[in-house]
Amino acid sequence: KRVVDPMAAEKDDKQVTESRSLAWSPAACFGVDEGDIRASRNSSYFELFFGDSDSNLTDEEKLAKKYKKKDTHRIKKVATEASSESAILRQFVAFVPRKVLPQLPEMDVAMPRCMVLQGVVSFLDVAGFTKLTERLALQSDGAERLAKIINKLMGQMLNTCPTGDVIKFSGDAILVLYEPDRSFMPDDAPPAAKKRGKNPYDDMPAMRNAAYRAVSEGINALHDDYTVKPEELGTFSTDPNDPVSKDGIKLALHVAITAGNLQLMHVGGVFGRWEVVMAGEAMQILGATADNAPTDHLCVEKNCYALLESDPTGLKFEGERLQPPNEDYVRILKEIDANAMGIGSLLNPMTSVVGGLIDLVADSSHQGLGLRMIENHTESELNILRRYVSPVIQRAISTKTLDAVSCFTDVTVLFVGISGVDLGLHNPEADMIMGQIIMSTTQDCVYDHEGSVNKFVMDDK
Repeated sequence: KRVVDPMAAEKDDKQVTESRSLAWSPAACFGVDEGDIRASRNSSYFELFFGDSDSNLTDEEKLAKKYKKKDTHRIKKVATEASSESAILRQFVAFVPRKVLPQLPEMDVAMPRCMVLQGVVSFLDVAGFTKLTERLALQSDGAERLAKIINKLMGQMLNTCPTGDVIKFSGDAILVLYEPDRSFMPDDAPPAAKKRGKNPYDDMPAMRNAAYRAVSEGINALHDDYTVKPEELGTFSTDPNDPVSKDGIKLALHVAITAGNLQLMHVGGVFGRWEVVMAGEAMQILGATADNAPTDHLCVEKNCYALLESDPTGLKFEGERLQPPNEDYVRILKEIDANAMGIGSLLNPMTSVVGGLIDLVADSSHQGLGLRMIENHTESELNILRRYVSPVIQRAISTKTLDAVSCFTDVTVLFVGISGVDLGLHNPEADMIMGQIIMSTTQDCVYDHEGSVNKFVMDDK
């Protein structure tokens, strides 16, 4: 810094003026020769001292300007650390519903939130998984083998429902949301009605499309092969006649699909830990729908089946309506139009939209789509993802030990069922407050005794 000499007042006026101008000028602050200032008369001070816009600079050059150092090693180290932190944050995308990602720029303040929407919900549950877990628990390397089997199994299930958004992993099941998204429809698809009239949905054609995608992809998931091979199980049986040692274990699914109004709530906040909970009409009837879907079957309730029947070109699925008192449920037997590709009659025959969708799905499916959605997010916005990821998972990702955290251990598990509460059927704000009370109270009680809240979910239970 240069300070005007108090004695300068005794000098001639010209010198005083020049001295005062130097006291605040960039030349004075940065120690640049005043001749350079005059030589750059046509350049702004910003361009003279800081160069052109940062858009054409490399990350290292930006850091060099920030730290004003010539220590290349230090600059590269800082750049590497920043890049590493960004890479870690992007891995959190796999643990957060895609529906949350576009909201990140608006979520700088951590507070309960509620989003009202309409959609189709698919619940895919694995049968026979508990028995598999109990057998692997007898092996010294059972945890590692089980982790690999789960990853493979969940990967298969995710690949069969590429147009859905996985809201929650619930043990050996997944909860998938299909929104009425017109990006999955052809350009000539019928528009949404300007007035709903008697239609229960804002965009009837898009909701019908969502139902088609959910059912078609659910059938694909149902018919996939989920056999766990003997080499994946290890040698936990010495009996040569044991069919498991010869053929492995064949797992199967049952699928339940519902449609209706939904609420996506963000609740919790104790110790900065938040949960995304999906509630509403479609979630309330999910349990009964799953009860009517035995192993190797897919069942839809009346709202979802009404969407399928409303197709003006005809029903594309063969179904069987159940007998009273379960006449509100239909078991889907097969897809009549095999070319629907999970899109339904609104996109038949296939168009370029399907081709584009397949290209997107090829890139790591759900995580690949999520990464595309956060391409323009800042690091501070990505940091918000930490609220929804368990600290254990965060540490494992940061230390690159995510594949090595599997183990069998003795724990005490609380399964807390909240009765007498119908989340998602009332005023959204009132439902959000009730959800917040339930989640934060549970967090307080569990954290007081050094426990961990695994999830808050409305599912088939």
